Amino acid sequence: INIELQGNDFDVVSNEIGQLSGVEKVAGCQHLPATGISSGASIRLEGSEDEHTNMGSFYIHPNFIDILELEIVAGKNFASYNKSNIERSIIINEAAVTALGFNSSIEAVGSIVELKGKDQNIIIAGVVNDFRHRLPMFEEEIGPMVFRNAEGQFSYLTLKTNDGDLKSLVNDIEKKWAEIDPTHPLEYSFFDEQMAATFEILTDVI
Repeated sequence: INIELQGNDFDVVSNEIGQLSGVEKVAGCQHLPATGISSGASIRLEGSEDEHTNMGSFYIHPNFIDILELEIVAGKNFASYNKSNIERSIIINEAAVTALGFNSSIEAVGSIVELKGKDQNIIIAGVVNDFRHRLPMFEEEIGPMVFRNAEGQFSYLTLKTNDGDLKSLVNDIEKKWAEIDPTHPLEYSFFDEQMAATFEILTDVI
């Protein structure tokens, strides 16, 4: 389940909703992959004079990788949620490994990169398997992508739920949301349904 934060503090919402029965794990993300919205980042190896490589960019909470059931093929996940705006590490996908000129995912891990617009250099902590992070109509082949970790960048709370009564859980979420934010109605979606709806809208436009 993906819940729009609507300007509410991620820590407050995640702490409250994460305690509900039926919620196994919570995470945050800037954008939802493959739903038509994405950001970009430009990266090159430390000391390189080559042009920066452009790639998709997503700020995420470390739990997001587990909730999406992605595989870390080399290195490791973010150690914790980075509660500062100073980025120290990133996670890239296998396509980014190739785009940056590495021979393998293992070779990429531990390398230092320059992130355009950032003063400090950043280490590659891990590599995830390639997955569809943009809609197929925009990207036939899976392109390079980077996961980033910094405070204040989340627009969504993402939940992993158990196999219990989903309708009852949604009702509990609605009640808890009303306590957290009496002004805005709860806006939520199921990831697979949101992907399908976005694809339908865009195909109608085309």
